[in-house]
Amino acid sequence: MVEEGTGVSSPDGRAVAVRRLEETAVGSPALRRLAELVVRLLGASAARISLLGDAETVVSGASLRPGLVGGQTPLELSLAALVADGPLVVGDAGQDPRTAHLPPVVRARSARASACRWPASTGARSGLWW
Repeated sequence: MVEEGTGVSSPDGRAVAVRRLEETAVGSPALRRLAELVVRLLGASAARISLLGDAETVVSGASLRPGLVGGQTPLELSLAALVADGPLVVGDAGQDPRTAHLPPVVRARSARASACRWPASTGARSGLWW
């Protein structure tokens, strides 16, 4: 029997369920294979699977940067938490106030604006990533 207010649909119940699932989900080979399938079927560059409890916990993925699996992000900085309640249509993530402050968006803007200098021996010119 589930006590009142502790079901998975309540915030406290969801947090308890996530903590219980994290023990076996983080680094799960089955979830990694699922993420790899998503990448292959959708032609995506990467995929990640997260649990949303007190924070977003990345439990698995494919083509992710090192150290991301097992990491946590506060819900207020989580894109996954933003879309958890339904579809989210964003024309330009860098300009949309719902997404512009999120770490992946900020990192992407920084990467695009970073100057890159190629060694002179390659004959390539200096430039910007855009």
